[in-house]
Amino acid sequence: MTRVTLLIAALAMFLVSCEKVIDVDIDPSMQHYVIEGNITNEAGPYHVLISRSTDYFDPQEYPLINDALVVISDNEGTVDTLDLVEAGKYETSVITGIPGNIYSLYIKIGNEEFIAESQMPALTELDSLAFEQMDFGPPSEDGKPPMMLIGYLTDPVEFDNFYKADIYIEDEYKDDLILFDDIVNNGLEMQFGSFSREYKPGEVYQVELWNIDKAVYNYWSILSDISGGGMFGSTTPANPESNIDGASLGYFSAASVHSLTIVSE
Repeated sequence: MTRVTLLIAALAMFLVSCEKVIDVDIDPSMQHYVIEGNITNEAGPYHVLISRSTDYFDPQEYPLINDALVVISDNEGTVDTLDLVEAGKYETSVITGIPGNIYSLYIKIGNEEFIAESQMPALTELDSLAFEQMDFGPPSEDGKPPMMLIGYLTDPVEFDNFYKADIYIEDEYKDDLILFDDIVNNGLEMQFGSFSREYKPGEVYQVELWNIDKAVYNYWSILSDISGGGMFGSTTPANPESNIDGASLGYFSAASVHSLTIVSE
């Protein structure tokens, strides 16, 4: 499952699984644009994905938007008008992701406009990855104790760092949203982990550490709670607050990313 699919799935679960939703007027014909945009320190091009939610009582495939004007600019004066490269997917051609720079997103669809801004945090690198056999947790399919993939990093002394870790097994995204911050461990060595119940020797695991801004972190955190991934399981939160002005669903993120790979033994 791709990250955009994860986002849409979480949003869908938000609409159908909560006992009570705060500040939501469920109009059967209510539709929203769903926007996912990322720009990173890695080499471009970067992409913005745009779709539209469907009728709450008549769910179907999310329509992709192909007639939007999409522009990303930065505080250095670069302006990049994105090209539609496939249905619902817009691609940059000029702009470069640089930690510390501020990036703005502008989208116009018909008479509706959407605006967002995100500053790319400084790069935090992964120190190492390791596998560790656990003495607790659900066993794997062959009855053996589960393995845990552990990532290690050293948090910068600058306060307010927010992280998201993405894991790929043989290039396939692992549906395991990992979020953490440095509120308690500012400037210290940190670690995070992910259970692997289908552990197989010889597989290539890739871990991406995303240093994201606070608004994007909060958005992903609420989506994690909605989908039952929070510390106390499924909750009843308020609407996930997008950092995109214009009543859309989704987010725009300028993030610094570092990745490492490890082969299971």
